[in-house]
Amino acid sequence: MGVPQTMEALRERAIFMKDSLHRSQSITDSMVAIFGSFDHRLSALETALRPTQAIKRSLQGGEKNEQERSHAKKGLVDTLLKRVKAGNHRKECWE
Repeated sequence: MGVPQTMEALRERAIFMKDSLHRSQSITDSMVAIFGSFDHRLSALETALRPTQAIKRSLQGGEKNEQERSHAKKGLVDTLLKRVKAGNHRKECWE
């Protein structure tokens, strides 16, 4: 009596494991499809953003140049103010 019950329990367990494996494979396939779609959309988004990123870099470079020019102008003005305060602002003092 014990052997047939054990065999039946093993058979039921094997059926349960087989069904679980099929469900797991189905979920895995769905996730692979979702990630594939996500990757495709991300790639399209990155492609669409490239021109914007190029413009941004160009603007940042111009801003940096403008900041450098502004800093240089400030230094020149500071130097001129010091010379004026010291009385060295006449033309002959610059030669």
